[in-house]
Amino acid sequence: MVSIKGTEMILVEAIQPFDINSLGNLFGGRMLEWMANIGTVTATRFSRGPAVLAYLDRHFFIRPVRLGEFVILKARIEYAGKSSMEVRIEASKEGPGGKQELVTMATASYVAVDEYGVPRPINNVLEPTNDERQIYEEAKKRYEERKRKIEDRKFKRFDLTDPTKGLKWRVESSRWAMPSDAFVGNLVSGGRLLAWLDEIAGLLAARYSGGAAVTGSVDETAFYAPN
Repeated sequence: MVSIKGTEMILVEAIQPFDINSLGNLFGGRMLEWMANIGTVTATRFSRGPAVLAYLDRHFFIRPVRLGEFVILKARIEYAGKSSMEVRIEASKEGPGGKQELVTMATASYVAVDEYGVPRPINNVLEPTNDERQIYEEAKKRYEERKRKIEDRKFKRFDLTDPTKGLKWRVESSRWAMPSDAFVGNLVSGGRLLAWLDEIAGLLAARYSGGAAVTGSVDETAFYAPN
């Protein structure tokens, strides 16, 4: 059995030239990928086997991160069901003076899976302390709400209707899923998919606005089937 605090993981990333946009700020997609990755590591470590991102809450980017600064990512399991885990992810930045400021925070659902992407039982037990009980109950409530939101996922996964068809401002892109895009096994990383979505959305926003565009927020994101 593990307490909520016992599941905490920390990752530090240095912002390098290939991480930034034309304004010198960290790409939103890169941050999304890092957040999804630390969530995956945390869920994989707790469940003692592969885990994939299933749902990410809406969140806002409060402040930009600049070249030369550090991003400090923290994640922890706040609730665990039979196969699903509720994970809280926070990202802060640290400047040259060592001062830390929150950049963004999100809660996400991860699912323990086997090598084929099929849900499997979690081989661990989350046992919150008395001080963590409220956190656990709030996370359980989020879990129940998410289940209702994606209860039609078995049908949604086959709905390939293009909502942008016929629109003047649209862009389309195709990607090869390469081994380097996988995080566990042969499944494409949820973080890599988020980075691709951010990239194509930023491209469209820049074309429409006639200049640079940055990610301000990301709406709720549901993953219906592993890839």
